[in-house]
Amino acid sequence: MDPTGKYVIQNGTIIPRRELANESIHWLAGDKLAFSCRWRASGSRILYYVDQYEELDQKLSTLGFSLTNYLGADRMKGLLVQLIQKERFFKGISITFILITNLKTGQQPMLLIFVDPYPQDMYILNSVGLQLGILDHLHYPGPVVTEGLSRNHPIRKHWLHEGRQAGFDCICLTTSTGALAETPDALLYLVRNQKVYTPDPEMGVSSHAIQKNLMIVLAELDFELIQSPKLKPGHLLQADEVFCANDFDGIRWIMGYEDKRYYKKTSLALVNALNSTWTTVD
Repeated sequence: MDPTGKYVIQNGTIIPRRELANESIHWLAGDKLAFSCRWRASGSRILYYVDQYEELDQKLSTLGFSLTNYLGADRMKGLLVQLIQKERFFKGISITFILITNLKTGQQPMLLIFVDPYPQDMYILNSVGLQLGILDHLHYPGPVVTEGLSRNHPIRKHWLHEGRQAGFDCICLTTSTGALAETPDALLYLVRNQKVYTPDPEMGVSSHAIQKNLMIVLAELDFELIQSPKLKPGHLLQADEVFCANDFDGIRWIMGYEDKRYYKKTSLALVNALNSTWTTVD
């Protein structure tokens, strides 16, 4: 595998691919590929993906390489932001991590990080709206339980499976008091009269990097963002639009809840704004 990355991050420095050391090129051409993974990142996603360093480091450590010692997460984030701003890769970047071991000479593993501009828009709105449902027997367990649950955690998968079994594209979990919380894999937003309502983060709902960019873009589009712990299912019937958002899928338009049908004007405007503007994540 010989990626065509335009830039390489090597030893904590960004260099053009053409300046890659001959030794590295030789390794790519002739030695064993021990590990490879590919990430996408944009302004709203850099922080999220760099935060996965611990998981990636664990995988690499089994192959005798310490990612943390080689390039810390903060340094990696800084390099990506620097590269995107300098080269104006505003649609995002594609990052490929390759770990190579030289079995013949027994040398230490070599890590190469290739970076390319991402050619397409990072956010694409779903063409078919989602049907939202609420299952009475599924209650949001609160921050004590949900804190630290990964996207692929069995509990979240179980919630998603239950919703699909009931015929819904996505479900909204509710608290013991009946307040809206979040979907198993995304945050929920209700739109009405130029105001966007979302469950209060202090309820313990999941944290997504896209939240920060949404706050910026909503303000630019003259929407008022209101975080409330008292949203109820009845508010879904009063909303003009409903959408959910996470770091993997971006914004997903919800078409309906019960007999209520929603527009997608705001969802589309947000997707266009996120794709056309660069907003950093501090």
